[in-house]
Amino acid sequence: MNKAFSNYERIYSSLPYLFFSILYLFIAFNLPISINTAAIHDDAWFMQNADHILNGRWLGPYSQMTLIKGATYPLFLAINKLLHAPIQLSLSFLYLLACFLMANFFRKTGAPYLLALSLFAFLLFQPAIFPLRIVRENIYPALLLLSFCGISYLCSQTIQPKNKYLVLSSGICAGLFWTTREEGAWVIPAVLIIVFYGFYIRLKDYVELKVFLRNLALYLCCALIPVLTIASINLSRYGSFQLADTQNSAFVNSLNSINNVVIGPEESFLSAPYKKRELIYQMSPSFAELREYFEVTGKGWTTHGCSIYPSTCGDYANGWFMWALRDGVNSLGYYASATTANNYYYRITSEIADACKAGNLVCANNLIPYSPKLSDESLMALPNTMLRAIRVTLYKEGHPLIGDPSNGTPADLKKMMELIGSKKIIASDPVNQQFSRSTIASLQAKQMLLQLYSQISMPLTLLGIAGMIGICTQLIRRRASFSFLAIFAFTLWILYFSRVFLISVIDATSFPTLTVSDNLYLLPAFPLLTAASIVSLGAFLCTIHHSRNDIPT
Repeated sequence: MNKAFSNYERIYSSLPYLFFSILYLFIAFNLPISINTAAIHDDAWFMQNADHILNGRWLGPYSQMTLIKGATYPLFLAINKLLHAPIQLSLSFLYLLACFLMANFFRKTGAPYLLALSLFAFLLFQPAIFPLRIVRENIYPALLLLSFCGISYLCSQTIQPKNKYLVLSSGICAGLFWTTREEGAWVIPAVLIIVFYGFYIRLKDYVELKVFLRNLALYLCCALIPVLTIASINLSRYGSFQLADTQNSAFVNSLNSINNVVIGPEESFLSAPYKKRELIYQMSPSFAELREYFEVTGKGWTTHGCSIYPSTCGDYANGWFMWALRDGVNSLGYYASATTANNYYYRITSEIADACKAGNLVCANNLIPYSPKLSDESLMALPNTMLRAIRVTLYKEGHPLIGDPSNGTPADLKKMMELIGSKKIIASDPVNQQFSRSTIASLQAKQMLLQLYSQISMPLTLLGIAGMIGICTQLIRRRASFSFLAIFAFTLWILYFSRVFLISVIDATSFPTLTVSDNLYLLPAFPLLTAASIVSLGAFLCTIHHSRNDIPT
């Protein structure tokens, strides 16, 4: 009788999850998406390389464009094509799985049922997560939640994953997360904290510690599978054991060495202005080979930043200088192979370093690698930039209902529609576009969600902050000890603010990352803020309950 009642209760408690899932899938599946075949460094690059993979060419012939980004999202698009699934459906299933695992983990760590259900719903219906374009940011938040949820399972005091498939799958998700974008290091502080806690609470139990370390090693080994696989294929195809050559030491060091040359006070958004280039031309014969390109044939790159940062007009704004540099090196023929390109970049780095040592150039290392230096003006503006980023994640700065009009010839658009398996795209002339009833209903639902989240995000965040303050107060008064749920909430806040800080620095030094048109770079911060707030509230409630009943946490 008890077993039958338990089964009935389990089914009954699952119904709200099923309802929310079906509603979410309906909305996500029917929302139109934009195709941009002109964005050769973004949308078009992913779709073109998915086509290369499907035709057995991996990422195509080697050039300055081949390894500018990781291969994970092109692989996702290629697999989606083989499954004959609409891209909206595949993306929504992936994010749905991530939200469910987060809510399930939250419930198992002691959170009340309604709070776990709230976490699931508020994560799931984040309107910012609905895809607007065919870009890698579509899978980034889901992979983050899946991989972080997996490592949290391993470190939890109350949950020991007996099923090795959980360790395997979450570890692989961590590897895919790392290979999707190039700045994955922003998650390391939070991961180290939660792993250290998992290690610390097992110090007195050798058996548990041994199991924990074994599972952690398995997780890390699984995370290496996508990383080593992609790097190995790149090595066999292009002679370069790396995920993206925008990350390799040759290119990064040459870019850093150019940025590190000092000619006076730093100019906002101009790390390699004309005066600096002229000085480096004199000291570096290798860099001087690029004079013709930078000062004559490559000037088209100077137009991109001009409309955004008027002070950079006629010169190369930071966000576009690296692409101009790569195109210039390609124009010299050095991208015939990865080896010749790397050797050329190494020569630039070495010649600038020699000039710095000899005192012919004044150089100063940047505190943030692979980033232009912060000018005094940008540094002063950074706090306001971070506040604006926070406002964006609170839906106080606006968010688009649909993406920009699709861009491309009818033939190209048709080819890309076949690749993504969907005809629900935004037309090149959306003013006269007639949407189906289901699409109109989904757009209306998303509009309602945007209005709802703009109203509830701030109160929810304040409740979460109050929850963390309450936990700290209990700890200071020694009425409770650190619970895993409190640590989990704390690391979610760290992840959130790490992302906000990273994107704010990029916005203050390189190019706009806080645009109302898509907010792509901040996407992981949206579910992180929601998760941190609700988990903090749950951790506080559990802490109060345990302290009142003298239950060790």
